[in-house]
Amino acid sequence: MFTVSITGLITNNKLKAMVQKGPDSKVQLDQNGATRPEAVEFTKQFAKEYFTWKRGDNERANREGRLKPYLLEGADPQAGLDMHSLQWDANYVQASIVRVKETGKQSADMVLKVDYKLTRQDEGKDVTETIAVPIQTDGKGFIVTGNPQVVKVDNKAKIKVDKDEKQSDEADYKAKQEIRDFLPTFFKSYTTATQKELEYVLHNKDIKGLEGALHFEQIKETKVYVGSKKGTFDVYTIAEMKDAVSESKMTMKYVLTVKKEGKQYIVTDMTVK
Repeated sequence: MFTVSITGLITNNKLKAMVQKGPDSKVQLDQNGATRPEAVEFTKQFAKEYFTWKRGDNERANREGRLKPYLLEGADPQAGLDMHSLQWDANYVQASIVRVKETGKQSADMVLKVDYKLTRQDEGKDVTETIAVPIQTDGKGFIVTGNPQVVKVDNKAKIKVDKDEKQSDEADYKAKQEIRDFLPTFFKSYTTATQKELEYVLHNKDIKGLEGALHFEQIKETKVYVGSKKGTFDVYTIAEMKDAVSESKMTMKYVLTVKKEGKQYIVTDMTVK
């Protein structure tokens, strides 16, 4: 596992970011430009496009076009949202910054509280969601480097971006099968259980469960490697979740540290990829 360097991104012309210019827009490279006020504004503008959608093929293409200037080349053009599963239309209302967490020299996670409205026919409901958006800067502009993730406001879990799978030995067949069988149980608990109930499968007090904000749907992909510490495994997995309010489905990527205690597997660490 490693974090892609900003230099590499610039060299490969992958930072197709929205440039925020002003009289004093030159960013000193020894400062983290991803935490500046213009970075916050960039992320709010992204959230506006992300939480605005309508159902239908033409509208899917429209949303994809609106998101494209914000996303890393090769990223999911819908930023993790399954447009085919939508049961409602959505209109962005407003967003406010909750927390800015530095994740690198020129990167950060923007945690936003977003208000939006869901509508269909004569129905409507107001929704508030707290999301973490990973961004990066080249000193002139910004780009979103991963899918937005729904989080609890007090979630202190490490949220990291641009982590490639580490080149390590794959786990043996038995361990892989057991861990794959364990993952649905873990994610069902992570998304719906109380914090006390979650302790049976998660031994890390810094990581807070979602307590019903999302519902686990299915595991779409899993790779299991031998961990750096004896008896642990690094698990790279892609899970499909359903928003409890909008009923929309989204794809989320996680890296879990898993180990076996007795006959049961537990998660000891969890990061968002």
